[in-house]
Amino acid sequence: IQYFDPELNQSYTPYVIETSIGVDRVFLSIMAGSYCEEQLPNGESRVVLKLPAALAPIKLAVLPLVKKDGLPEKAEEIVQMLRFDFRCQYDEKDSIGKRYRRQDAIGTPYCITTTRWLIIASPSVSATRWSRSASRSTSCMTSFRRR
Repeated sequence: IQYFDPELNQSYTPYVIETSIGVDRVFLSIMAGSYCEEQLPNGESRVVLKLPAALAPIKLAVLPLVKKDGLPEKAEEIVQMLRFDFRCQYDEKDSIGKRYRRQDAIGTPYCITTTRWLIIASPSVSATRWSRSASRSTSCMTSFRRR
């Protein structure tokens, strides 16, 4: 958050932000604490909204690696299976890296990626990505369901 002072003709970052009493203060505090710009090894930066998972509006994104080989259908099946347990979002537009970045920017804590290898190996297994660290793991789909 930058403030431009017209008298001094310069911008600065305020250290104290005073808002009115109410939800505004809590919302601003959470947003300011969650917003992060990370520098990538190639010199680019990426925006990550590190919202607590309980507060994230979208809990889970399901992304097919490519738009062929039955991957979109498998991804839709996963969304249908988990839609009553989580607020899910399906996305197949652009490359997988751009989709991950979009989800990082809106604070989605988990991304499930359907790949051809996982469908052949085991139809009930998928690759999961934790957005806070960009770490990946392979998970059984039934482990996501709420009990």
